[in-house]
Amino acid sequence: MHHFQYHYTRELAFSAILIAFFSVLRVVLYPLIGGNPTFVLLILIASFLSRRIALFSSIGFYIVTGFFLGFGIWVAFQILAMSIIVFISASLPKKKIYFCLFGVASAFIYSFVMLFSALPFVPLDAMPAYIIAGLPNDFARAATNFLYMSVLYRDSFLSLLTK
Repeated sequence: MHHFQYHYTRELAFSAILIAFFSVLRVVLYPLIGGNPTFVLLILIASFLSRRIALFSSIGFYIVTGFFLGFGIWVAFQILAMSIIVFISASLPKKKIYFCLFGVASAFIYSFVMLFSALPFVPLDAMPAYIIAGLPNDFARAATNFLYMSVLYRDSFLSLLTK
């Protein structure tokens, strides 16, 4: 097997493990609003390991969990939102404060992209009410992303991603 094939096979296998891990986390922690550390883990993986692994994992994660929690047009927007977050996070300066703040921002980036999935179902004149109704969830996700990032952005955890 050529080095090229081996490298991508390893990435694909690791992505599959992450998909399984993230899917279990999401299903188990689904009742908690903003309680899922997947955002933060994908941001760290994209920044310190591989943007491609983070992207493959996020796509697979949303498809797999869609089978358990519901599959609809929103899954495409979830994948788009997480892809945007993964691509931005890979270019962050490697300082904890930037990652904590981006964890907060990622909650609102995700929410903004997800608004487009509601356009077929929510009339435009009702969109402000729809946005306001979602703000508590957005703030909860932002707060937990900040908390998870402040806990996980440690040398001991990051060293696992860089080896």
